Amino acid sequence: GVVGASADNALDDYKDLDKLDAQYVEAAGVMTGLGIINGIDAVTLDPDGTYTREQAAKIIAYMVLGADNAEAMTCTVAPFDDVPASHWSAKYINFCVNEGIIDGMSEDTFAPFDTLTGFQWAKMLLSAVGFNAKKELTGADWAIKTQSIASQTGLFNGDLKGGDHVALRREQAILYAFNTLTGIGCVTWSESLGDYFYTYTGVGSRFTYQGTLAA
Repeated sequence: GVVGASADNALDDYKDLDKLDAQYVEAAGVMTGLGIINGIDAVTLDPDGTYTREQAAKIIAYMVLGADNAEAMTCTVAPFDDVPASHWSAKYINFCVNEGIIDGMSEDTFAPFDTLTGFQWAKMLLSAVGFNAKKELTGADWAIKTQSIASQTGLFNGDLKGGDHVALRREQAILYAFNTLTGIGCVTWSESLGDYFYTYTGVGSRFTYQGTLAA
């Protein structure tokens, strides 16, 4: 509503909006307006292009921490052999890995330049709001479980193209991030319940955060 209407003006500088499909316009307007998403340059949004894994880490850090806090982070120790501490994305990758949001491709490698796939992005976004606390999105069937939770929570809502193990279009990635930021409540794992919950109103004043990353 109000956020979307005001943030849409951030799209005015881009000259390739004719390539942005209608179902992605609101998401792109909000996410660029909030400064979470940028074009590949000042006048090119490149909705048909793709993101890399390191770019995904930056977007996640901005969503979770806010732009100012994300930019204030530093990295002094290389998080992976292929991500030097001095590399621009090291601080974002380090944060996401330490928070359990993003896994490396192996114990020693992150593959920062690899193209982001649909299921990878969905897993990252779900982990950012608290899922995967029990490592349920790992192992041989991680993609099936990711798709199931993403569908149940509405992460894919509004996307007519679909995304799986193939490269995700930038406009799709922006929509999934928007859906997560504004529509998926943060969850906490309960050992006693054996499940995730959005709020807890049990004994006394026990409760957990209720809301999305944007709340």
